[in-house]
Amino acid sequence: MVDTVQVLAIDPVSHDLYIAERGNNRIQRITNAGVFVHMWGTHGTGNGFFDGPLGIAADAAGNVYVTDHNNNRIQKFRVTGGTTVNHLTTWGGGGTAAGQLNGPYGITLDASNTLWVADAFNHRLQRFDINGNLLKETVRQVMDNLASTELAASSGVSVTVEIQNGTIRQGLASRTNQIYKSFGYE
Repeated sequence: MVDTVQVLAIDPVSHDLYIAERGNNRIQRITNAGVFVHMWGTHGTGNGFFDGPLGIAADAAGNVYVTDHNNNRIQKFRVTGGTTVNHLTTWGGGGTAAGQLNGPYGITLDASNTLWVADAFNHRLQRFDINGNLLKETVRQVMDNLASTELAASSGVSVTVEIQNGTIRQGLASRTNQIYKSFGYE
């Protein structure tokens, strides 16, 4: 049974679907034909455990990246053969310093293999390489009202929805400290 689906990601090679289930603290993989393949995770704080997975992204190398909201971290897994899942690394940790996270929501991988993470309660976006090394922290004032965020990336463009004031902001990867466009009301 699927409970409290937060976000979906599509495997760029197999086109299988990864589902982040916040309510069951797990990830499910389903084929593009709708057939259940595998699931992993349960509630906890150790590697491979989750406390509110809210975001998920997958790359062509078989890696899956999960925002572990209440544990204030990102977990990276390697999925091979459809059902074998290995935890590779974890980064973030609670805090306000660059590279630390406080309630991460959305995560996406752009065309340059850069991970964009919506660090919701720190009111910022952070960019990491696929190994968890911090590349850039977006200026906090830009993301002043970030409460709940979903991200999408294509050719280096990120989209952020600011729930508290209804504004949609779009920024270019090469201009991470500036707003490129704003839509909606402020």
